[in-house]
Amino acid sequence: MNKKIWLSLAHMGGHEQDFIKEAFDTNWVVPLGPNVNAFEAGLSAYLGENRHVVALSAGTDKEALDFYVFHQANNFINSYLAKKLKLDAKKIPSCVEKFGNTSSVSVPLTIASELRERMCGERKLLLSAFGVGMTWATAVVPFVDCKVSELVEV
Repeated sequence: MNKKIWLSLAHMGGHEQDFIKEAFDTNWVVPLGPNVNAFEAGLSAYLGENRHVVALSAGTDKEALDFYVFHQANNFINSYLAKKLKLDAKKIPSCVEKFGNTSSVSVPLTIASELRERMCGERKLLLSAFGVGMTWATAVVPFVDCKVSELVEV
């Protein structure tokens, strides 16, 4: 298996700039407020009572996932997700204390910094990133004997 997973820079198109301007204009430049509430309500309505939609659509369940790698916005959000979804906190690596919120690079950075030594054998990871403007993406990705290089700081 030699498939590449292409990563891209964060993109601000569509209504993202409007949401950022609104956040600054209304002084809601924090991980809460009307847009976050709307996102949570919309996602909750979409998911209904089945909060395990991503894992199930990937042909698995949450117990079969080795790690949940969330965007590292802050510890509050990731702890809240773990609690609401009843996830094992030991399966949720975090690097926000080391690097802060690194935007779109936080998911691969978390894998490289926190899971480097634990990617031998077969691993199934749920990768989830989210940002302003109610943008988000989640995928269940299988890894087999994944070699992760050491981080190089410049």
